[in-house]
Amino acid sequence: MFVFTEFETPIGLVQLVFPESTYAPALFNVIQTHVSEFAKWLPWATTTDSVEAEVAFINDARMKNAQYELLSLVILVDGHPSGTIDLHDLEAEIHHAKIGYWLDPTYQGFGIMTEAVKQLTQRALTDLGFHKLTIEIDTLNEKSIAVAEHAGFTYEATLKDQIINEGEYRDVFLYTKLAD
Repeated sequence: MFVFTEFETPIGLVQLVFPESTYAPALFNVIQTHVSEFAKWLPWATTTDSVEAEVAFINDARMKNAQYELLSLVILVDGHPSGTIDLHDLEAEIHHAKIGYWLDPTYQGFGIMTEAVKQLTQRALTDLGFHKLTIEIDTLNEKSIAVAEHAGFTYEATLKDQIINEGEYRDVFLYTKLAD
């Protein structure tokens, strides 16, 4: 297991690790258990319909990690796979990437995702050489908005009809963070 970073929280040790297929059953279980909550914000939640689909996703992420097209990490809470965080849409020429994330609702409210975003942001802007990171959030997703703001991201714009979710066009807030 390759640990990208780790930190302590009030409920235990959190590690951001490279994805492994052995995490697929636990991640699939989290997705299925909370599919109605996740589907509000993550359209892929309803199409993740088997452990095999999750294994395929993990294998694809591992390949893209190796090719520097993505940085996908699994969030372990005391060793239990509980969500993911990533850098995607990497634009090497302009040193820009987007951050995406989700976390088991059981572990929400303990600062885990805020700290995970802070840790990934710090490494991306210093060690990995990115200049700008963005987070796009459905304007109705109050928890994700709070994560971005608590992680030090700045509201930059509202993008009209940017995504389709639950069969309708939705606006997103664009949050950014620049290297110092």
